[in-house]
Amino acid sequence: MPLPTPEVVKEVFEPKPALFNDDKDLMDKCEELCKKLTEEELEQAACTSYCYWYVFNFPHSDGDDAWKSLGDDQSTIRLEMAKREARRHFLSEDKNMDKSLKTLQDSLVWRKSKNIDELRLCFASEDVKARISDESLKSRVEEMEKHVSKELVENQPSFAAGYDLKGAAYAVREPRSSPNSTAESGVYGNVYVLERCIAMTELKTKGTQEHFQLFANLTGTNKKNMPERKIGREIVEATQSNYPLRLTYYMIIWLNMGLIAKGVVKFFWSLLKPILNKKTSEVVHFKHDEQARDNSTKELVSPEEATTSIMTDGKKVIGPDVIDIFLHKTPFTMAFGETA
Repeated sequence: MPLPTPEVVKEVFEPKPALFNDDKDLMDKCEELCKKLTEEELEQAACTSYCYWYVFNFPHSDGDDAWKSLGDDQSTIRLEMAKREARRHFLSEDKNMDKSLKTLQDSLVWRKSKNIDELRLCFASEDVKARISDESLKSRVEEMEKHVSKELVENQPSFAAGYDLKGAAYAVREPRSSPNSTAESGVYGNVYVLERCIAMTELKTKGTQEHFQLFANLTGTNKKNMPERKIGREIVEATQSNYPLRLTYYMIIWLNMGLIAKGVVKFFWSLLKPILNKKTSEVVHFKHDEQARDNSTKELVSPEEATTSIMTDGKKVIGPDVIDIFLHKTPFTMAFGETA
């Protein structure tokens, strides 16, 4: 998967009627939603698109003029990308205009308060960081890097692993090794992986797909390594409330269950189920044996793209250095082990 180029990004920015099911009324309603936003909110909504943020907010080098020509159409592009975010909230709220406006605005407030756009600068190259002139921004990025590292290295390895059959990204969570998630580390760690999946999908499919899949391999997880209930709630609520219609399949894998493991599964589900809204609950699937796991995974991901933890015939072998490679040696818009 190549890094962003003006040619690919221009294709992402082209109107995508298929995302709206070629429904003019739906497109008009989403544009109406956008007109209820302030200019600042409209910009924030557009920045939920990685490509929009990259073109107009990323610290490009002074000699890089390739992106400047896109600035002539920024207002048109802004509305197009904001409409896509509005669409997700509008459909998630069953086309209720008032409810979808509220969830959209609440989400934008949350993104601003958590500096989610800036999260994309975490673990950037030294060349990129050297171009950040705002010292307060540098400090915020460094602080977020600490939270992400704490969660993904110390508590639960999670990473963007590859692409599904439609070209959308999928992520893998490996068994938890520690219960020491904080609200900050849990949210930033999980959202960082999610934002990378969104960026990968947008570039890989040139904006034609917006979803991602999640495979949580919890085999062997010990009950003592589960996070506190209130922290788990904050992590789940942050993702399902602010990323509607993004997660389309969530497989929870727990193989070779004995009596103790069954008790852990029941405990885990007792934590998770009350937090999930109806739409999220509908995409959760438990798999307790390899054949059921493999059969379901093969409908979503090819063996060439699958890790061995989600498919017996998966070709991607994950080693103990997976998170180091994912965070420090793999560009933001690429999956673990992917090369340009």
